[in-house]
Amino acid sequence: MKRTIFILILLFAVLMCRTPPAEGQHRPWQSYYSNNRGYLGSGGYNDAFFNIFGDLDDLVASYGTADTGGTVYYVDNNAGNDNNDGLSWDTPKLTIAAAMALSHADIALTNKGANRNRVYVKGDDFDEDLTDLAQKTDIIGVGSDDGNKGPRLLGNHTIDATASGYNYNGCRFINMTFYNQAASAIFVVPTGHNALEWIGCRFESNSSADATIGIQITACNDTKIIGCEFLNSTSEWSTGAIVFGPDWPRARVLPVIRSTAILES
Repeated sequence: MKRTIFILILLFAVLMCRTPPAEGQHRPWQSYYSNNRGYLGSGGYNDAFFNIFGDLDDLVASYGTADTGGTVYYVDNNAGNDNNDGLSWDTPKLTIAAAMALSHADIALTNKGANRNRVYVKGDDFDEDLTDLAQKTDIIGVGSDDGNKGPRLLGNHTIDATASGYNYNGCRFINMTFYNQAASAIFVVPTGHNALEWIGCRFESNSSADATIGIQITACNDTKIIGCEFLNSTSEWSTGAIVFGPDWPRARVLPVIRSTAILES
């Protein structure tokens, strides 16, 4: 208890004493590693870099238990079929993309706009390149993959830049592992998809095709990356583990990065 109070006081003191950047400028992120793993990239801004993992498991679990008033879908890449309705573990979808498409359409219905849906994901390695997300939907990894918590999604995910109108607002990934297939960014998200979150996730770079970026996201307000790990096994993230910009409006809400580790094996 005393240690927790001390840490909170110390963090408060650090935040109070730090000098805010001038208008139109951004503070470069000073990595905890001499090799600058985790560089945010041009236009980036790290509002706070906390390193408190004690309550992360409780945080992740809470997203799977709170009542959101929405529809629940299920994905199992061992026993699923995309012709199933995806509404139970007995009739799961096979792919994450199919379940997200269902959820996105469900939220768009006139009487469901205030809901938040869930997609529970279970199975071994998923091989998918996502191009679309799902608005107001939590994609929650459960079970294990080769002894690691949650499932692992293999692929490089460049989200459709033509999906305008803030269609993917509020999409959250929880307890998922992402592993690139090509030597490029694992996630690329264009302007306008706000309130995206990655919570308790792990980003792994393929040892035979180093990922250049973990997450690259441009001008999407209220982005949060909480309790995540970024692991590049053979070299540095050549562009950056997390890259915000280059056109992030200074006047809007800036991303929050906390309890996040940039690791080397």
